[in-house]
Amino acid sequence: MRLFSYVVRYDKGFAPNLFWNYCTLATCKPGIRRKAEVGDWVVGTGSKENVGIGKLIYAMKIEEKIPSKNIV
Repeated sequence: MRLFSYVVRYDKGFAPNLFWNYCTLATCKPGIRRKAEVGDWVVGTGSKENVGIGKLIYAMKIEEKIPSKNIV
């Protein structure tokens, strides 16, 4: 299990996408998408532009990887 973390500079609900029973990184963080595997965790923390530096915005455990060719 690995932990990936990044600062969510703007939280407008698109990236990460928290809708339709999935939390995805479909449009952001290609490095995390490439390296992360099932069982890893991804956390997004705040910035001065949103909830504040160092505050947790979300945490998600990767339960499934969907190949980008299957995303519509």
